[in-house]
Amino acid sequence: MTIDPSDHFWITLFNTDQIVEYNPTRGNSSSYTTPTPNAGLQGIAVSPVDNSTWFAEAYAGKIGHLTCKASACAITEYGPPSGLRIQGIIQVAVDKNGIVWFTIHSGNEFGSFNPSTGDWNLFPIGYCSDSYVADCWVGLPNAISLDSEGRVWFSEHYAGRIARYDPNDSTLVEYMMPTASAVCRSACTPYAWWMWPGKDDKIWFTAFGLGEIGYVNASLPIPFNITSESSIVVPQGGSTKISMSSTYSAGLPPSLSASVAYQDTSTNPPMISFSVGLERFFASNSTASSTLTVFAGWNATTGPRNIAVTAYNENVTVNTFVKVDVIACTPHLWTCATSFGLYTTVGFAGGISSVGLIVLGTNLYRQRRRNGGSPRTAVDWESESIRALSR
Repeated sequence: MTIDPSDHFWITLFNTDQIVEYNPTRGNSSSYTTPTPNAGLQGIAVSPVDNSTWFAEAYAGKIGHLTCKASACAITEYGPPSGLRIQGIIQVAVDKNGIVWFTIHSGNEFGSFNPSTGDWNLFPIGYCSDSYVADCWVGLPNAISLDSEGRVWFSEHYAGRIARYDPNDSTLVEYMMPTASAVCRSACTPYAWWMWPGKDDKIWFTAFGLGEIGYVNASLPIPFNITSESSIVVPQGGSTKISMSSTYSAGLPPSLSASVAYQDTSTNPPMISFSVGLERFFASNSTASSTLTVFAGWNATTGPRNIAVTAYNENVTVNTFVKVDVIACTPHLWTCATSFGLYTTVGFAGGISSVGLIVLGTNLYRQRRRNGGSPRTAVDWESESIRALSR
């Protein structure tokens, strides 16, 4: 439900494919039916640009737009381009430029639709460790809203996080809720549901897994960042390696990882996957760095998509997005087509020893963090991993 500037109530009816407008002054209502049957209507929002209403069609995988002129109203539906899946879209919000932001509750994604250009963008939420909440990578983004500065806020229902996306610098920050309360003593799944930006950078939320309401104090500085390449090209059946790094100002260095959109990981085999290299630490300038290898399966659809590169600790995650452009390749010939012509790849290789080194290095790092120790230099960490591998 939402309310427009004329104080009219707008409500979506899930089972009847109807948008209902209620005029409290006159005490009457009108209803409008979507062109698509069984659309699965969900969230609805009023545009600050022209006071029209936008709504989510979860089953149809579309966004609806209801406009009224004089006494006549009409509904227009917008679907994504071929290859982009938005089934399960559940809530919408409209910014001052008329861009419609949405959450997808059947996966781990959020995104935007620009009615003026027809452009769609889809983003995965950041990496979420099972040590926080089991299977929290599922995410299930839900409520969505915008604050006074145009930043996009949404809840991650299953992940138990409140997220903030800033369109100005394409960063995603996710605040983790507590996993214990007076109702649930320990190891609880918070089940973040509703959220809303309030005054003084406080973002209020409900967490029915904790039996509590609370707020995020977004005015507090975050002690680390994340940087990486902004875009890469990956051939079908191939891989591309990129660097990622984080500078931290206090405490232990954050861990580094990545996240891929559900639509790219739900196939068998996955269309997009990744591996994270050994994390290295440089105490002299308080920097953590690693490499991320992005793989594209032979079944990967061509074209661009976003992956999240993540730095995280026990309280918050910080993400930047890398645009991955998958290009077509001819199997066995290793010939790939790009907008600049054809090129031939040289093959891809990996070794068991390097995988063992990565795993052992990560385990040593996690054990040191659990024991309260501080990281050493990159050389120290690498030598410890090598010694562990030889034992």
